[in-house]
Amino acid sequence: MRKISFVLILTAILTLSSAVPPLSLLVQAEGTVDEKKKDVKERDKEIQEKEKEAEQQKEALKKVEEDLKKEKAKLDTLTDTIATQTKEIEKSEKKIEELEKSISKKKVAYHKQLQRVYKQGDMFYLRTLIEANDLSEFFATLEGIQALAESNHKIATGYEKDQQKLKEETEELKPKLEKNKEQQKDANKLYKKVMEKYKENEKELKAIEKEKDHLEEINEKESQEIREMIARETAKDQYEGTPSSSGWTWPVPSKRINSPFGPRSGGMHKGLDIGGNLGDPIFAANDGKVIASRASSGYGHIVVLSHGSGLTTLYAHMYPGDVTVKVGQTVRAGQMIAKIGLYGQTTGPHLHFELLKNGVAQNPMNYY
Repeated sequence: MRKISFVLILTAILTLSSAVPPLSLLVQAEGTVDEKKKDVKERDKEIQEKEKEAEQQKEALKKVEEDLKKEKAKLDTLTDTIATQTKEIEKSEKKIEELEKSISKKKVAYHKQLQRVYKQGDMFYLRTLIEANDLSEFFATLEGIQALAESNHKIATGYEKDQQKLKEETEELKPKLEKNKEQQKDANKLYKKVMEKYKENEKELKAIEKEKDHLEEINEKESQEIREMIARETAKDQYEGTPSSSGWTWPVPSKRINSPFGPRSGGMHKGLDIGGNLGDPIFAANDGKVIASRASSGYGHIVVLSHGSGLTTLYAHMYPGDVTVKVGQTVRAGQMIAKIGLYGQTTGPHLHFELLKNGVAQNPMNYY
């Protein structure tokens, strides 16, 4: 019995010893766990570093975006100022042109007056009075001479006054032109800076733009004023032809519509916001005539084309330096008229495109 118990005990000990791993294996396993823990820590550290790097990049991009916004605001303000000054210069130039025309007419009359006086001689008026047959004729002749003298005086003084005014207007215009020239230089430098900064970070900035709504909250009053201007200009100087029979040309290379025609944010979006890259070409949607090219605070710089049959198209958010057509110019469908910009109230580069029939906004997609 004792013998059996001993055998059983021995067997049990041997079984247990085979189940327990050797000490060397336990030490080796412990080393593997430590290595794995170390690897996990290193990976965690790498992840934290990458997260930190991503956060730093995000902050850097945010700063770029903020800096770009500030530079864009400066550029927009300067461009608006130049547009206002240009209008003042145009008024001054028109006034000078009118004065020059007036002076030209008065100069002819003034020279005729001098020639007449010279031919008549110094004693003409006295001789005419002496030759009067009676007192009645004498006073009538005297009255006529006085009226003629007054007329001559008016011609002479009017001519001199206009010459003086012309001199003053020309002198006033000089500093305006100089200032405008300097500000144009500043605007060109700033424009280049904004374009370069945007191009450098275009991919990242576009990703940010996608997260935002492309909402350009244009003042309704300004929007109405533009439509009234379009109606006036169309009535005054409409394109004599008709839209091309070959159909309408898409106005930019990109087909991406950021914001369609229709209700938006409790209002009405009266055009299409078509995405694109800064500096992409903008094409005339159809044959037509340029009836407006000017600054408009919310829309930036706008170009309006008349296509005949009461149809007009409006292109917005360009910078004036990127507009390649002038008022009165005839254009063909697909002709480049400007480049995509980000002037005015906009979250990023795009074309705001409108199509109007007799001054009423239409859905442009109905024409494509």
